[in-house]
Amino acid sequence: MKVEIEDLQLGDEIIISSLSNLRMLKIVGPCNVKNKWNASVRCEADVENKMVDRNKWDYKSQQSILYQSKSTVWKSLSDDYKKRVTINLGGRDIWLIKRNGIEV
Repeated sequence: MKVEIEDLQLGDEIIISSLSNLRMLKIVGPCNVKNKWNASVRCEADVENKMVDRNKWDYKSQQSILYQSKSTVWKSLSDDYKKRVTINLGGRDIWLIKRNGIEV
């Protein structure tokens, strides 16, 4: 069921879209609505930070250099909520999955 930011309650499980992926979140904090496009919410999500090998071009030496950077991987639709994150829900479509343990 599609909901608005003002309708969210603590403990709700929601799905939001992010580019071409879906993120499943559990609401653990109050919604701080400042305006239509800025509404931050404290959530729990199944997120993993891992190091990824990447290439960049060095113009001085004219060769590709391998380096490592930190990348955040959002795991899809899992019941294991591990990390607390703050998400901006302003201007996004929000779908409610569970409220108080009852699937909607």
